[in-house]
Order: sequence, then structure tokens, then C-alpha cells
Amino acid sequence: MALIECDECGARVSDKASACVKCGAPLNTGMVPLARADGTAMTTQQTGKKYKGAQVVGVAMICAGVVSCTAKEPIVASGLLMVGLLVYLGARIGAWWNHG
Repeated sequence: MALIECDECGARVSDKASACVKCGAPLNTGMVPLARADGTAMTTQQTGKKYKGAQVVGVAMICAGVVSCTAKEPIVASGLLMVGLLVYLGARIGAWWNHG
């Protein structure tokens, strides 16, 4: 066990600690900041934009189904609700599966 210096307050804490005992700043998060040679930040993981887009489409379909419930077409409304729910849940499962 070694003592390291907190980046926030300068206190000496164990290298096994998850946070500084003095200021509470996180330590040893396992995340190493990455930078390019020019000093700009580098993305290490893509965001699941296709899953987010699919979730938005699913929610829009669910909302359209709820609004169409006031119309005289219950089959269309229930179809929109079910398809929207399936799209939304599929996108949520896909985002979880691929990004944790």
C-alpha cells in the first residue's frame, strides 16, 4: 500500500482508497484521461445515438397512439401503442446490451 497525493486538496491518501478522506474527491476511478498529440480530448466510447433515436421514435409512436385513442380508430391506436412500445423496449435493450 502506497500513499498518493490527492489532486484536489493535496492530502496524502492510500492508493487503494476510492475517495480522498479529506475532501471526498474520487480517486482510482480506473478512467485514464486520453488526449491526442495536440492536447484535444479523445472519445473512447461512442454514444448509442441510434438507440437514442429509436427510443425517441418509440416514444413518439406511443404518444401518437395515446392521442389517436380519442379518435374513432381504436385498432390504429392500439397498433401504434404496441409498435411504439416494442420499438422503445427494443432500443432500450439494445442500448443496455451494447453499452452496459
